[in-house]
Amino acid sequence: MKKSQRGLGAALTIDCNVGGDISTQICNKLELDREMSTSGVNSEQIYAELKRILSELIEPTIFLDNDGKNFTVSSFDLGMDSGQTFTSLDEAVESYVTSIIVVKKEVKSSDQVRVDHQTKAIEKYNSKSKIYRTKGDIIFSKLSEIREMIDFENDEDEVIIKLDDMEILIDKSKSLEANASSYFDKSKEMDRKAERTREVIASKPVSKPKEKIIRNKNIEWFERFRWFITSDGEIAVAGKDARTNEQVVKKYLKANDRYAHADIHGAPSVVVKNVNGTPPSENSMLEACNFSLSYSKAWGARVSGGHSFWVDNDKVSKTPNTGEFLAKGAFVIRGKRNWNRNLELNVAVGLITYEGNPKFMGGPISAVEKHCDKYVIFRPGFSERKVVIRKLSEAFSAESTDIEKLLPNGGFDLVRLKGIELKL
Repeated sequence: MKKSQRGLGAALTIDCNVGGDISTQICNKLELDREMSTSGVNSEQIYAELKRILSELIEPTIFLDNDGKNFTVSSFDLGMDSGQTFTSLDEAVESYVTSIIVVKKEVKSSDQVRVDHQTKAIEKYNSKSKIYRTKGDIIFSKLSEIREMIDFENDEDEVIIKLDDMEILIDKSKSLEANASSYFDKSKEMDRKAERTREVIASKPVSKPKEKIIRNKNIEWFERFRWFITSDGEIAVAGKDARTNEQVVKKYLKANDRYAHADIHGAPSVVVKNVNGTPPSENSMLEACNFSLSYSKAWGARVSGGHSFWVDNDKVSKTPNTGEFLAKGAFVIRGKRNWNRNLELNVAVGLITYEGNPKFMGGPISAVEKHCDKYVIFRPGFSERKVVIRKLSEAFSAESTDIEKLLPNGGFDLVRLKGIELKL
């Protein structure tokens, strides 16, 4: 590599064939300029960093640029601040491709297509009727002038005259009055056709067009986890399993944030982000407590309620007490816990617009009601999860994968809904 005439980044990418993303990560990690000469670099240090990257657990991830837009897909951790992790590279690639596909907002039904054609036909009939009527009026109002214009002695059966910027065909075998009447008859026939078409439209009801949700062009950083936007506008993120619980807390729990957890082993850790340094409100933490409880094992057990607590960020620690061991995704809470007891289990699913992009959100009833015009509310029940996913996908005209990740594991009973039709 040291003999390369290229800059360091290009030498790693082309001469060493490590790929552009990994070469960038190596340079960033070692604080080296990609354009610097290779003659002065520590090859052993670069090799050690490359070995570290390639030896880590493969985590297929979509990494985002500074604007939060799709940037690249990689099998390895590229060390970027924002990424969405998947269980396989195929899944990551599929998510990347589908995220940049825009589906038309509205797909017309066959009935609507028929009505559109019929409406255009009516417009055409009305236009022709007006033209025929105008020609008849011109003939009647200018009989003498037309007689002077037409040579009745030649052998032509028809002649075209031009009056008032309109060309009029005259049948010389008929009187001018008869020609005018013929145009009036044609006008009336067009009126009858227009009326018959209107009656057909009125007699056949039109099914509503199906609305297709536009797939997100941008994947937000929080979408790699469970998430919702609180009623007060804060971002709440939660783990899906022990690994993502660990990530949520270690990477995203910062000063002035708050933490919530249900009093059930294995419940998701929920981090509610501060807004401009102001800690999340108690109402937001109540929603976060409900979120952790509802997405825990309690849902599958069909329990009616439970307890959750919240604390400030500095009360959460990964350092175990002496002689204890903390499993991945587990944390020590030191200090006073703020309890919310006897919470009901419920989940609402709705369509929210975030930063101008439509997204499906699952979360507490109050948060979904605040941000969504269309939503469904569930409690633990007996309708199978796969059936609920299918029916929600149909009701929202959405992909099943967009809906599946919003629901806890277990069965469902429908409580109420707004803006959509759904029967379980």
